[in-house]
Amino acid sequence: RYLFTERFGGDEFSLPELALLAASIESLIHSETLERLVGTYRVHKFDMNTTLAEAEAKLAISTYMESLIMSYNISEATLKQVQRYKNRTNEAGPFWKAVRNLEREVYQDVAGGQAMLAFPDLA
Repeated sequence: RYLFTERFGGDEFSLPELALLAASIESLIHSETLERLVGTYRVHKFDMNTTLAEAEAKLAISTYMESLIMSYNISEATLKQVQRYKNRTNEAGPFWKAVRNLEREVYQDVAGGQAMLAFPDLA
């Protein structure tokens, strides 16, 4: 609260100011998400203008989640580096099993019964 008070003065936020702050944060998160997904497509050599089959879409979701959780820059990673990270997560215990379950849930939510997924479906 001190940082906000220091930066924005002693007054409380008005509703429009709070809405602007929330929209700004949402925009930043969405931009980072898209950048990470573009990096995921790049490293796997997926074409953003075509659809992905189920196995490819699941690989994209898995790689995206790993890069997010392990906090590595997928935009600069090579396929070999990504595979090394993936090998580490496959050896791990209950945490990564829970992540894999979450990935399956995300795929089901995103796919909604579709056989092929396009970039906007995953974004």
